[in-house]
Amino acid sequence: MNTLREHKLINQIEISLSSVTEDDNEIEVYLQDYAYKSKLKKERKIILENIPAEIAEKIYQDDDFKLNYNKKQVRYLLTNKQVLTMIAEYRENLKRTLEDSFNYSFSVTEEQMKNDEIFNKNFILEKLEGVLINFLSLNDKQNV
Repeated sequence: MNTLREHKLINQIEISLSSVTEDDNEIEVYLQDYAYKSKLKKERKIILENIPAEIAEKIYQDDDFKLNYNKKQVRYLLTNKQVLTMIAEYRENLKRTLEDSFNYSFSVTEEQMKNDEIFNKNFILEKLEGVLINFLSLNDKQNV
């Protein structure tokens, strides 16, 4: 971002938004006996010219793209013909955070199982609180 701030005007900004998801559409009947995988790719490209550096910085920081896309790539063409490329991948960061938080474990004693304590609402809430705290702490570390 410091490089952007050195320029008052950015010649061109190319914003590429993309998303790849599993495609749940039905396939033709004659193909249903075969292994089937399908992905759907959604892309959008926006090109802006002669943008002030402050706005150029805001473009990268804006994370509204994650509502409809998983990845944002921003290419800045500077006045000295230098190209800066910045990529933000929302889906992967979220997936990693969720995996880390769900790899959380806690212990249950044999006595708690025999007494059916594991089905008690307060017991469940107490254990889930640890999962939530773990999730939030991991998320805070990634945003630093």
